[in-house]
Amino acid sequence: KAAVPPKWSFGTWVSRMTYFSQTEVMEVAKRLREMRFPSDVIHIDTGWFEQDWRCDWRFDKKRFPDPERMFHEARQMGFRICLWQMPYVIEGTDVYREAQKRKFLARKKGPFLFIFAFPASPIDFSNPKAVEWYQGKLRHVLRMGASAIKVDFGEGIEPTMCFQKYDGRQMHNLYPLLYDKAAFDAVKEAKGEGVIWARSAYAGSQRYPVHWSGDNSANFENLLSCLRGGLSLGLSGFTFWSQDTGGFVGIPTDDLYIRWTQLTVFQSHMRFHGTPPKFREPWQFAPETQRIVRNYLELRYRLIPYLYTEAQVAAAGGLPLLRHMVIDFQEDPTVFNIEDQFMTGRALLVAPILARNNSRRVYLPAGIWYDFWTSERIEGGRWITREADIETIPVYVRGGTILPLAAAAQCVDQLSTDGLTLRVYPDAEGRAAGEILDGQRRLSFEAWQKENAIEVSVPVGISDPLVELPPGFPRAELATRDRRILSSSDEPTV
Repeated sequence: KAAVPPKWSFGTWVSRMTYFSQTEVMEVAKRLREMRFPSDVIHIDTGWFEQDWRCDWRFDKKRFPDPERMFHEARQMGFRICLWQMPYVIEGTDVYREAQKRKFLARKKGPFLFIFAFPASPIDFSNPKAVEWYQGKLRHVLRMGASAIKVDFGEGIEPTMCFQKYDGRQMHNLYPLLYDKAAFDAVKEAKGEGVIWARSAYAGSQRYPVHWSGDNSANFENLLSCLRGGLSLGLSGFTFWSQDTGGFVGIPTDDLYIRWTQLTVFQSHMRFHGTPPKFREPWQFAPETQRIVRNYLELRYRLIPYLYTEAQVAAAGGLPLLRHMVIDFQEDPTVFNIEDQFMTGRALLVAPILARNNSRRVYLPAGIWYDFWTSERIEGGRWITREADIETIPVYVRGGTILPLAAAAQCVDQLSTDGLTLRVYPDAEGRAAGEILDGQRRLSFEAWQKENAIEVSVPVGISDPLVELPPGFPRAELATRDRRILSSSDEPTV
């Protein structure tokens, strides 16, 4: 089963191909805060070495003169930093000569060219001493202040290669698993909590999250195909998954960028990443697009109490967080072939707009559902047609849910259980429940109908909660063990 990544990793990741200097990284950090785009991670891709792509796990001294200071200043602003690297050691580098001398590289019977440009050799992850050598390279930058490692590539093992314990054919699928494990373990040892950003995988790699889709393209067709891939990976036992929001290659339109953001808000993890000439930071797009994206990132952070709770529940059960409808509705044959809507955890049904229009069909399984935006109550067991302007993604909440929403925050460090909004969505019997899991801490909420009111039970210690009810319920009684407060809310707010 999957390890649960650190809570901060559920915040927004911001990246491009690539940031080339310490100054550039800090300018992006300052701009994210000044423009109030909630975010937690800045990823530096292939450009932190002396030569772009030429990975030697060392910062270029001219463009990154003081990486420890960069890590520290970013952390003071609420950011963590992730670093790109890969498992192929490039010939001509000091690290290649070191690894070759110590027999830590795969033996080849012909040339192996990384990205068709650099002669290289894969690290032999079947050799425990080679694993320790590789982890030492990661520990160095992790102890400097990096918080996560991008575990790129790993799928290129050729049949003629030879490793300490296996031949190339045996190692081809196994290699990504050993690579993921080596990097994840290094991060966990150095930081006390494990998280990587990995592409290649094999059975068992779900234990070392997070995996993402790899390079996608900036068009609506890829928006749908990436979702299909994520749902399929979830059915294969991977709890956590992401993709490059906005598409990695190509130039996204503003509408596509908005629709992609709306979908990825409801994944376990989300990262903006892409190639020039139009990068994927929100300010690369029109002011109106920025406003809409900012609103959705704020919603993402308000949802983190729910998302992080569901992440822990899903990981414990070996289930995906973003998941195919069939997992929750196995007795309903209608959901078997639905590939364009999904569940986020146990309570949220998400039906993203995946084409160049503002309308789609949505299937609601049997039971009571509520429109997330209006709290309209809808009887399920049927298809509905949903109009959704560019500011709206169709989302429905399962009846019987209390959905906790945090107060707005710019980074996960700022999140608190103080000032929670508890949205109550009663089932057919007028009851609802919810919880917040945060490591060893568990907060449980219950609600039940009492005449014309809904009574909500809240744990002692929750400060200033606000209860929101669907239309038709005029008031709520908010109760703890030692107090009872009358609260009301006519309109849901996001």
